[in-house]
Amino acid sequence: MGAALKVDMNKAYDRISWDFLWQVLKAFGFPPSWIHIIQQCVSTVSYQVLVNGNPTKVFRPIRGLRQGDPLSSYLFVLCMEVFSAMIRKAESDRLFRGIKVCRRSPSVSHLFFADDALIFFQPSPVTCLEVNKVLHNFCDISGQMINLQNSFIRFSSNVPDDYRDYLAASMHVRVESSIGSYLGLPVDISRHKCKAFQPLIDKVVNRLSGLTSLHLSSAAKLVIINSVLVTSFNHILSVFKIPSTVIDKINNLLLRFWWKSSSHSRGIVMASSSLLYRPKGLGGLGLRHLGFFNSAMLAKQAWGVMHNPQILISRIFQARYPSILDRHSHSSLSRPSWAGNSLMHGFRSLQSGLTWKIGNGSKIHRLFDSFTAAKILSLERPAQLMDDFVYWIFTRDGNFSTKSAYAAFIQGSFPVTSDGDSIPSSWWKKFWAFPILPKWKMFFWKLLHGVTPVEALLCTKGIPVDPLCAFCHTSQETIDHLFLHCPFTRRLWSCGPLGILLPPEDFSSFIHWIAHEWKSRSSSVRDLDVGVISPPLGFHHRPLLVILRGSLQCLGGGAQACFALSAIQAELFVCLLALRMAQNRGFAQLRIHTDCLGVLFSLRDHCSKDIFAS
Repeated sequence: MGAALKVDMNKAYDRISWDFLWQVLKAFGFPPSWIHIIQQCVSTVSYQVLVNGNPTKVFRPIRGLRQGDPLSSYLFVLCMEVFSAMIRKAESDRLFRGIKVCRRSPSVSHLFFADDALIFFQPSPVTCLEVNKVLHNFCDISGQMINLQNSFIRFSSNVPDDYRDYLAASMHVRVESSIGSYLGLPVDISRHKCKAFQPLIDKVVNRLSGLTSLHLSSAAKLVIINSVLVTSFNHILSVFKIPSTVIDKINNLLLRFWWKSSSHSRGIVMASSSLLYRPKGLGGLGLRHLGFFNSAMLAKQAWGVMHNPQILISRIFQARYPSILDRHSHSSLSRPSWAGNSLMHGFRSLQSGLTWKIGNGSKIHRLFDSFTAAKILSLERPAQLMDDFVYWIFTRDGNFSTKSAYAAFIQGSFPVTSDGDSIPSSWWKKFWAFPILPKWKMFFWKLLHGVTPVEALLCTKGIPVDPLCAFCHTSQETIDHLFLHCPFTRRLWSCGPLGILLPPEDFSSFIHWIAHEWKSRSSSVRDLDVGVISPPLGFHHRPLLVILRGSLQCLGGGAQACFALSAIQAELFVCLLALRMAQNRGFAQLRIHTDCLGVLFSLRDHCSKDIFAS
C-alpha cells in the first residue's frame, strides 16, 4: 500500500521567518559577513498599499521573501532543505517509511520543487500521525502554514475505501483519485494517451488564435514557433514521449499558422513540409519538428541517466528496468509505465550516435561475447590508463547536445533532394548571415525555392485566379517573368537609383541574374588587393580605407578607432578619413568604391562633380 500527500503551503514566500532564515544560513556554514549582506537585502524592504488610488504610509515587514526577487528562490530552497532533512531523519528513525517502485529500488519519501511538496509513505494511523508531526514542527520553526483546503492525499488502489476516509480524516485533508498535473505534466496517465496530452493541443490553439490577428511576417512567425510555442512545453517533451497523433496535430497547426496570411484565411501550402523542417544550412527554414525534438529531448534524459548513475532517477529506472542500459538487449520492458516507455525511446534514439572509446577494457566483457571482446582488446589502445567510456559522435568534444541530436534526426528523415543540390551548404550559411532584414531573407528564400505565390503557381494549386501578368497581360505571371521579363518591371529596374544593367531579354533565370549582378557589383570592392599595406600600430587586420591610383595601384591606407551610433555613421566616418587623406596628398578628382548602399545614396546626393561614388 502507498499514499502520496500533496502539501500546499499558504503564502509560502510571505511567511518565511527571518530568524529561521538566519539560522539556516549559519547551519549551512555561510560566513557572518555574507549573512549580514543577505540580512540587509531581505530586511530593508518597505511597502505601500494603494487605498482608493492613494498610497498609505510606508511600512516594513517582519518576515517573508519578496517573490520575483532573483535571490528569494535560492533562499527559499535552502529553507526547504530543512524540511527535507526533517523528513529524512523521521524515515531513518523508522517513524514512517517511503514507497518503492520495486524491491531493488531506493525508497522515495518526498519530492520538492520550490513551494510544491509531495510526501510519499506507506499509510497507517501511526504513520499519518508522524507525518503530521513533521509538518507541524516545520511550520512552527519556519513560520509556514499548511493550506488544508488545497492539500489532498491519494492512495494506491489496494487501500480499502473506508480505510482511505479514516486516514484522510486523521490528517484533515480530502481524498483525491488522481494527483492531476504536476509542474505542467500529467502524473496519472491512463490508457488514453491522446486524451492525457490534449491540453498541449489546446494550449497551442489558444496561443495561435491570439497571434493570427497580428499580421506577422513569415520571419516573425518562424521565431515565434521555434522560440515561443515549442519551447513553452520543453519540460513535457523531455519527460514523456508524446503520442504521434498529438505530434501530427500540433505540427499541422504550426505549419498552417506559418502559411496563413490572415486570421480569416486557411493558408496555401506552397512547399512540402520537409523543406521547412530541413536545417537552414541545407536550404530549409529550420522549422522545429515536434516529434524529432521530442526524441532529442528524451535522448538527453537517457544520456543523463547513463552518465549519472548515482542520481535518484537513474537508480529508480535501473532498479525497475535492469535491461534499460543494455545496448544488446532487445527484450521489451516488463509492464512499463509511460515514463519508462518514454525513457526507453530516448535510449533507442541515443544509440544512433553512440560509440565506445576503449581504455583499459574493463567494460568490454560485459558488453560483448568473449570472442568479440578478445578481438577488440587486441587492438591498439591508449597508453594512458583510463576507463572505457561512451561518446557522442555528432559533436567534437563527444558530449551530447540536444541541438546535434535534433540535427542528426532531421537530416536522416528529411534528406536533401535534387531541388537543393545546386546550392551548396556553405552558400546557405553565408546567406543566412547576411546583415539584411529577416523578412528580406525570407523573401529571397521563397524566390530561390520557387514558392513565391505568383499567379501561375497559384493556378497549379487549384486557386481560381487569372494566370496572366497583372502589368503586361501578355504572359503568365511566373517568378522569372514578374521580376525580369515583364516590360513594366524592366523599366522599374532601369530607372531605379541603383544603376542596374539589365541582361538581354532572352536571359532565362531571374535568380541567376541576381547572383551575377551581386557578384559583379561586389567584386570591384571585395577583390581589391590591399595586402601590401601594413596595418597601423595597434591594428591586426587590413586597413579600413585604401587610396588607389587609376591603375589600381595602392598609394596608402589606414584605420582609426571611433565611436559610432550606427553602421552607416561608421561607414561615412571612414569616407571622411579617406577624403581628408586624399586632400592632404593633393588629389583633385576622386572615385569612391563602397559596398554600403546607404553611403552610396548619401554621396550621390551631396558630392561635388569631382567626386564619383559607386
